[in-house]
Amino acid sequence: MKQKLPSTPGPIGVFDSGYGGLTILSKIREALPEYDYIYLGDNARAPYGTRSFEVVYEFTLQAVTKLFEMGCHLVILACNTASAKALRSIQINDLPHLDLARRVLGVIRPTVECIGNITRSRHVGVLATGGTIKSESYPLEIHKLFPDIKVSGEACPLWVSLVENNEAQGDGTDYFVRKYINELLAKDREIDTAILGCTHYPILLPKIRKYMPESITIVSQGKLVADSLKDYLRIVFSYAGTASMDTEAQPIPLSDLQVGDVFLKGGNPGHVVMVVDLCENADGKKAFLLAQGYMPAQQFHVLKNPAHEDDPWYYEDEVTYPFHTPEYTFQKGSLKRLNYGITHTAPE
Repeated sequence: MKQKLPSTPGPIGVFDSGYGGLTILSKIREALPEYDYIYLGDNARAPYGTRSFEVVYEFTLQAVTKLFEMGCHLVILACNTASAKALRSIQINDLPHLDLARRVLGVIRPTVECIGNITRSRHVGVLATGGTIKSESYPLEIHKLFPDIKVSGEACPLWVSLVENNEAQGDGTDYFVRKYINELLAKDREIDTAILGCTHYPILLPKIRKYMPESITIVSQGKLVADSLKDYLRIVFSYAGTASMDTEAQPIPLSDLQVGDVFLKGGNPGHVVMVVDLCENADGKKAFLLAQGYMPAQQFHVLKNPAHEDDPWYYEDEVTYPFHTPEYTFQKGSLKRLNYGITHTAPE
């Protein structure tokens, strides 16, 4: 039975097996501060790196479904292990049954897209969980884009546990950071770029820098994922603007203003203010309530009237061009009527 999910778009969901995804969320919030976010960290079942493909998939699907139930239409798997072991299965097998309009994105592809411009030797190292290394997701994704790059991976099974147990700055952590870096470099002495293939690992960055040779560029995922998400949403916006509405809607005079009509500024994203209510007094004088969202709208709210902020109603003698709302000024011809697919028939 298909699960009923909230239809109103809510925050962007960010999921990780624990604290590590906060390194991704912080960079996303810097790049896209206009959005709301929900962060879900499965600390109780961390780490994921040692778990089987089947278990990671099950846990990740549970988290994604929970975020969908909380209103998220877009979920970022800010966990390399989940991205490696569960992302494709959820995208291909589960989204068609949950909701085809929703999206789940990972962090591995945005990370590898930039590698070709960073490495000079064409030898790249990956420090990640055992699960991510075993999946071979990084070599596979890198070779799709840059087949000439040699990729060496090293599993760092204790790094996540050290972070989750608040030992990231502990003296004993140095031993394990130095150990895994040395083991990676022993596999390929020509490595000049090291990917931190787990979102927990940037929390260990001061110690990683201490033991990583200065000649090696350390690639952390936060900004890369944030920039990629920003580009993704920019593409979405280009198909979710008001340009097509502007060409399809019919201009109408202000004197014919009705509920459902819109003040429309065409573009990508453009802007729309909708008439959501109308009242008329005994003398035939009308007043209107207006509301707006942003393109594509996450929320929809009633507007204040800048002429009298304690009263949101727009009175008909105030609805003249140029028409001023709190954030936009609409020029002559902006009032339009859309065909909502409703056919009005005269009563018999």
